[in-house]
Amino acid sequence: RQWYHRCVRDYGKCFALINRVETCYYSLGNLLNPWKHTTTFHAFNMVQATKTKKKFIVTDSNQKYVAIVDISRHIYIYNSSGESSVGKLLVMTLDNSEDAEVLGVYPKKDSIVLLTEKHLVTVKFSL
Repeated sequence: RQWYHRCVRDYGKCFALINRVETCYYSLGNLLNPWKHTTTFHAFNMVQATKTKKKFIVTDSNQKYVAIVDISRHIYIYNSSGESSVGKLLVMTLDNSEDAEVLGVYPKKDSIVLLTEKHLVTVKFSL
């Protein structure tokens, strides 16, 4: 297994591990069970492996989606949690003609806020 990235849920911190092609999220539990599995994004490791310009990988606080934000232009929003092993990938391209670098990302329930070198952008979407 490989450590992937960390996130913050409504009730505490969590982290993700790659398990073959899946990305499994865990939150901190108690002394008897220190790791609590919270969700799995099926085949997400295969999706992220193809993104060569990725800068941020984030998930919303309810872990309904995971997003990859590249250096300046693209946002890939992936949803496959739940019983189905079929994923849905939304690809968005920012109108970033100045090629301003993305400096920060904040995931929300149905949007992602991006801070670039020149703008603060909110991207809304529906899963």
